[in-house]
Amino acid sequence: MKLRKGCVPNAAFPRKKNRRAARRRASLRIIATVAFFLRLEAAFAQGFHPSDAETSRAEKWARFWLSVQNYWLYTPDNTTHHIPARDFEVGGHISAGFGWDFYLGLLDVFKKNTNIHINMNELIGTFSGAYPKGINIGAEMEYQPVYIKMKKPLNRSFGFSLFNISSRIDINISDDFINFFAKGNIENHNITPAIIISGALFTEIVSFEWKRQFFRDYYVTLRPSWYIPLFYIPKSEQKLQITAQNNFQAELKGGANVYIPFSFSDGFQITNFGGIDADLIIERPLFNILDIGLELLHLPLMPSVLSNVGEIGFEGIIVKTGGISMENFDFNIPALDQFYHTKNFWVFRPLTTGLYLLYRPFGSDRWYLRPNFGCVFLTPGEQIYINAGLETSYMFTNFFRLTFFTGLRDGFARNSFEFIFGGKRFGMYLKLDLRSQDYLRSWTLKGAGISIGYYAGK
Repeated sequence: MKLRKGCVPNAAFPRKKNRRAARRRASLRIIATVAFFLRLEAAFAQGFHPSDAETSRAEKWARFWLSVQNYWLYTPDNTTHHIPARDFEVGGHISAGFGWDFYLGLLDVFKKNTNIHINMNELIGTFSGAYPKGINIGAEMEYQPVYIKMKKPLNRSFGFSLFNISSRIDINISDDFINFFAKGNIENHNITPAIIISGALFTEIVSFEWKRQFFRDYYVTLRPSWYIPLFYIPKSEQKLQITAQNNFQAELKGGANVYIPFSFSDGFQITNFGGIDADLIIERPLFNILDIGLELLHLPLMPSVLSNVGEIGFEGIIVKTGGISMENFDFNIPALDQFYHTKNFWVFRPLTTGLYLLYRPFGSDRWYLRPNFGCVFLTPGEQIYINAGLETSYMFTNFFRLTFFTGLRDGFARNSFEFIFGGKRFGMYLKLDLRSQDYLRSWTLKGAGISIGYYAGK
């Protein structure tokens, strides 16, 4: 065989097409292995047993996969949420979120170099719906370090959790305030727009949970809790005094009361030991594939009575003729010894009521649809929130579930995706959501939330 000058015999280096063929064969092996396990999964769902295998190799793989399923993974086709999945379970989670209904999105706010084109008509427009006029800003956080659940005979369960924390802050800026900054004081008169602030931080010292079946058809969950409000800011309205004189100026002056359960006047003293509330959930199957449920969360049993208060105050000129100025602006956070005793103030955690349907097309929790409707009362901002939405969840494999929710919940419009990775022994989940106080704006990244959790058991 004659070779051209500079050529090397083919035996020296494999041809490129041989390498492509090798990669193609490896890919086919991977696809065949995945398809084999998917066929086994489908066979188990139809009642397959390893003894039905035709060959010794298939029997060996089937027994191996069945042992993995029985020990590590769920078997959702013959279980429902009424029956505890594990004899013992421990877990926890942490979550945080923020949202507003202003037309600027989070990506606009956090860009390093941002060119903002303001639509004045949208800026000074009022917001319709269940929320007050103006701009609403809210943030929340939850932390559950650990919970423990134990399965008991007759599908009963008992559990408890320790030192859970939850907080919420809400701010409402009136449309008069927006009009002032968007249009200026065109009419040249004195106005007093308002800023409304409210919030709370609760710690749940201990919470117990009992779940059992009554009268064959009713599943009842009772969860009493002992909580202490670490601080509580009731609805406080701050006035912005805008005066139209020869020297135009806008002066912000106000304050917000902060209630705490401690006293520092004569050394550190705990003046309040919290309150007690309970969660009650009652569920009844109507058909094999449809359940109806009623939930009352944070049902007040004993209020927390706070009697120590301090004032967060602020005063100063923020706008003068010629531009924005923070001249002589004073923001005062009270020192611990500045809190004083006042009349008793009753504090409750927000009361949530809800009614829901649970539709399970397969008769199990592999796939379910859960529409719900309810209300939230006794909020620090003295508002009533509407809870309404649709949740759907599907378990694609025995170790991966995807849940989607869209609707209103706790004062936010939310669109959330929850990814659950895990098996029978351990797992974790990640929940991401888009949120805002306005439902249509919640799809445009006006706010976001994240939640991470874990569980383990046997």
